[in-house]
Amino acid sequence: MARREVDTGEVPADLAAAMAAYADRAGTLADVLVVLQHARLLVPMVEVPADTFPEHDHDHDDHDGTGHGHGHGHAGAQMAAVSLQRPDGRRGLLAFTGVEPLARWSAEARPLPLSAREAAQTALDDGASALVVDVAGPSQVVVQGDDLAALAQGWTLGRAGAEHVWVPPEA
Repeated sequence: MARREVDTGEVPADLAAAMAAYADRAGTLADVLVVLQHARLLVPMVEVPADTFPEHDHDHDDHDGTGHGHGHGHAGAQMAAVSLQRPDGRRGLLAFTGVEPLARWSAEARPLPLSAREAAQTALDDGASALVVDVAGPSQVVVQGDDLAALAQGWTLGRAGAEHVWVPPEA
C-alpha cells in the first residue's frame, strides 16, 4: 500500500526558488509555470455577509459540489474566494503557495487546497482574467491569458528546443 504524503502547508522549495528567481529577473515566468503546474495552491476563503451575493446571482454558486465557487456558507454568513480588481475592471483570483504567504496576506482567511489546474479553472469560472499567486510576497506571480487557459485545461508546459510550449493532454 502506497503512503500518502501529508500536506503540511509549506511552500514547496522548488516553487519558492523558481518564484524568487523570477522576482530577481534571474528566471522566467515559464520557469515558474513548469513547477507551478504540478503544485498545490491555497485559495483563500473569507467570511462575508450572506447578502453579499444576491439570490438571483447563481454564477457564483457551488454547482459542481467542489466547494470552490464564490458564495458558500450558512445563514447570516457565507464563505467566498477572494479576487482583486484592477481599475480597468479585470479581476485576478488570489492563490497562495503555502500557509505562511497566506497568513502574511490575511490571518483570518481559510485555505482551500486546490491543484494549480483547479485554481486556474476556478479563476476562469469566476470570470477572472488572472490567477495572482502570493500577492503579499515574498515573490508574486500573475498567470493570465494563454498560460491561464492552458493551465486550467490541464496542458503541460515543456521544452521544445530553447522554447517553452504548452502541450495538450493526450486524448
